[in-house]
Amino acid sequence: MTTILQPSLSRPASHSSPSLLNPMRKSVLRSASIDWIANLGCSHALTLNPNRDVTEEKLKKMFRAFCLEVDRYCFGRKTVHKLAPDDRFLAFAFTEHLNSNPHIHAVCRLDGWLPAALSLDDQAAFAACWKKITRGPGSLWFEGCFDTAGWIEYITKEFYRPDHQYILSTGFHPH
Repeated sequence: MTTILQPSLSRPASHSSPSLLNPMRKSVLRSASIDWIANLGCSHALTLNPNRDVTEEKLKKMFRAFCLEVDRYCFGRKTVHKLAPDDRFLAFAFTEHLNSNPHIHAVCRLDGWLPAALSLDDQAAFAACWKKITRGPGSLWFEGCFDTAGWIEYITKEFYRPDHQYILSTGFHPH
């Protein structure tokens, strides 16, 4: 099993809030996070929008359910829970605009993970997985990521927000 090392995003004890971190420390943390994400081997960019107001907690639950639906689509409902976490859908995501237009930007690993390259039918299936989770109104934008570094820079643009946290799909898998 592959072990993915995560950068430490913890604050020194002298800081009671991420907003109190000095700009240099924030820049170092963002840079380390960008490097870590880039090394995950992600191949596709993804934006998931529920197209309605939801809390951050609800949005995270929807993302968790989406990841499970993708696994079920790819491996079958009965097989998915028998898979090792390294064999399941891998996505690294950030929530954004929680007070006005809550949505998720993510990068995911699909190249070399799915049995064959994605076709338009597969993209439609991913959209169907998200529509099922949102019960209809949700929208999904999904494409091969030809500029992975640029997309990672984009999805981490709100890294400095005090409540900005990442979501890693493997956090949902039983270990």
